[in-house]
Amino acid sequence: MLSMFGFIKKELDDQGKLPLKWYDIPDSPIIDKCFIYVDAINNTGNGHSNSATSWKNLVNSSNNGIRVGSPKWQDDALVLSSQGSGYRFATNKATNITIEVVFDAQKYAGGPEDNNQTDLSVLVGNDNIGGTRFNIAGDHRVGAISRDANVSDYVNINHPSDIQLNTKLYAAYTCGSNRTSITLSSNSYIASQPFGTLEHTQSCPWAIGFDPTTKSPWYTDGIVYQFYGKIHSVRVHSRVLTPDEIRKNMLYERNRYNF
Repeated sequence: MLSMFGFIKKELDDQGKLPLKWYDIPDSPIIDKCFIYVDAINNTGNGHSNSATSWKNLVNSSNNGIRVGSPKWQDDALVLSSQGSGYRFATNKATNITIEVVFDAQKYAGGPEDNNQTDLSVLVGNDNIGGTRFNIAGDHRVGAISRDANVSDYVNINHPSDIQLNTKLYAAYTCGSNRTSITLSSNSYIASQPFGTLEHTQSCPWAIGFDPTTKSPWYTDGIVYQFYGKIHSVRVHSRVLTPDEIRKNMLYERNRYNF
């Protein structure tokens, strides 16, 4: 009986479907080599004021996010529902990247294809030669585009599962010297793809909610780059977190934001 329970527990654990009570949920996230860490719950420096001009960086106060457009605060979320909304951070070069985001995407209404799509909305990005962009494609799939510093070519990778709109989700993206991968919510799926040398350009800052390289963050060349929805937490590390570390951070966020 115990051996059968152990087998079932392992199967559920591998799928990421065990109830949270089975885990020793961390009291704090892993923030090793994290150079951007912002979240709505701990944004006490701004008091969740819609007139705040910065978003407090919990690991580097000298690199707080500067407001772009008219983002708004609502309870435990940064709400991005207007043109050109988001936060811009200073440039940080890194050869390895992990991006973690807690968010819930909403329908983008009024775009060129108003059919319950979010088009290509940017969660977090530093998209230029040697940069990367973590986004939601029009088919409601979390994905990423990384640009090789040597060959100036894009590498695309997407999670195979559609996301559910208006629901809190955790997503993580890693990009190292030899692969990129994506983990979504409690799914155990990790997609990997070979990649070249990643070295972020000094000419493009990091941005949350929009693509900092576009002249019009809301709509450019038939694509909506502006994220439309709520962002609760963002961490960007200058190293590749292991699958176990990503899982721990996912459990931390799911417990903290109750999803």
